[in-house]
Amino acid sequence: MIRLASERESVRVAADRWGMLITVRTTASTVVEILRKGEADLPGAFARAKEIVHLTNSGPTDWHGLGSKIAGRLRSAGCR
Repeated sequence: MIRLASERESVRVAADRWGMLITVRTTASTVVEILRKGEADLPGAFARAKEIVHLTNSGPTDWHGLGSKIAGRLRSAGCR
């Protein structure tokens, strides 16, 4: 996205793919919080969750929304 935005006046991004994104910072702080709680049976807790735990930030977005946010942040940072 950074390369395309620097090379073109406009960038076309599809709006047909939706998801709930999560930042590395949120993932890391959540894992630390889980470990700090000191679940007596952490392996058991994950087994009860069928060994899959879903974690997302709130609010869905699509690729267009994500691309627009990235482009806005790049402009704010003075990138052209």
